Amino acid sequence: MHVIDPDNHLLSLKKRLAVPETQRYDIGFKKKILLPIPSPPSESKNALNLSKKMQLTIDLKKVEHWQLSIFHHYRIFDDLFHANVFFHNTQNMQLKWDNIGLYQGNLIDAANTSNKPDISIESIGDGFNSFILLNLDGNPYNCDGEVVHWLVANIPDGKSVINGMEIIPYLQVVPFKGTGYHRIACLLLRHKEAINLSSRKPKSVALIDRIFSVGQLYKEFEKQWTPSAFSFAQASWDISVNETLHRIGMKAPIYEYQHNPPVKMDQKEFPLKPQPFNLYVLYINFRFSNLGVSIRQYL
Repeated sequence: MHVIDPDNHLLSLKKRLAVPETQRYDIGFKKKILLPIPSPPSESKNALNLSKKMQLTIDLKKVEHWQLSIFHHYRIFDDLFHANVFFHNTQNMQLKWDNIGLYQGNLIDAANTSNKPDISIESIGDGFNSFILLNLDGNPYNCDGEVVHWLVANIPDGKSVINGMEIIPYLQVVPFKGTGYHRIACLLLRHKEAINLSSRKPKSVALIDRIFSVGQLYKEFEKQWTPSAFSFAQASWDISVNETLHRIGMKAPIYEYQHNPPVKMDQKEFPLKPQPFNLYVLYINFRFSNLGVSIRQYL
């Protein structure tokens, strides 16, 4: 979700570049230096032609994304930690529902997340891993926090997720109807010793018991763990969201945007100058007037 700053919206590019960047602090591990992978000569010669024909396939594992630029564009760190911080992905993590995974803002369907995803975490050598699958935009209540869809802690290094402690059971993503795309993110944290997160276990299956501030949780154990990987996708509503909400005993809300009434001049019975025909459409209530529907069909 890209937020437009009204103070900077009308500034020229030169003025924007002249504004000093906000100082941010790295809270992660030291960035890995990856050597470029040379491609075979045959592929490099035909890449342009294949790209024009929409036939070029790219291995996402070998693509070096502008990760920080993407995260800053979508305000990931600002909305998650509420501070001027950032970190690099220093540990490989893959989360997939069958062939659909979390990368760097790709689009996914909510229906495809009905089952638990498969998650693989790179082995470093020792310690533990914990991960949080959350929705940055799904909190419908008047409280701070994000919707946590899955939280597994204290996974021994090199072991599967089933060897960890499931604090919050899995729930498919539930972006409400009319709220647009939601940022579905997975945060991986690495720590040397096991961390007790039993206080975060939900009291019921209700959605409100899954909501808490992940930034405050990180701050609580800041000296014990360090973020090492992050990926996210974007999901929007489909009918599976309503089915999931009904299954946990919750009604499915529908959100509608309330438009401001249009600014229109006072209608004159005998205008001095001829007026365009579609000007009169402004004075018709389309919700209750059959005449309005017939006029719209002819415009």
